[in-house]
Amino acid sequence: MASGPDAPVLAGTGRRTPDKLFDAYVEFTKILLSNLFIINGGSAVALIALLGNIKEQSPVASLVNLDNAKDAIVIYGVGAFLAVIAAALTAWTENSNSSLLEESGRVSARFGVTAFIFIFMSGLCFLIGCLSAIDRLPWFMNGIHTLI
Repeated sequence: MASGPDAPVLAGTGRRTPDKLFDAYVEFTKILLSNLFIINGGSAVALIALLGNIKEQSPVASLVNLDNAKDAIVIYGVGAFLAVIAAALTAWTENSNSSLLEESGRVSARFGVTAFIFIFMSGLCFLIGCLSAIDRLPWFMNGIHTLI
């Protein structure tokens, strides 16, 4: 087995230093944000494509409520926008923490916590958008339309 500074570190054998934890946090957040943006943006595009191809006599037309679908598209768009804001906050956190890490060996979580709030809200937008597009849940839709 190779040794030295460039040798691979086996999982569980290295010390959990702030810089390693910071790198793991940054990678996790990047993956999460890209997935949330793709899910929300892709859902909006897929719903728009579905609505554009529905014929009036199609059996699918009776399953789709256009008002609910419009609300879902807006909610997906808000979710994608929140993911973009969270990505900007994450980049700002990474930038400010890289200089802090070099100077003092510690990191700050002030923007990271805010970014995770936006990440949570983006995921919640996806869930609400999915549920608002369904016309078969009137008990839920009454609550959603009072929020919108």
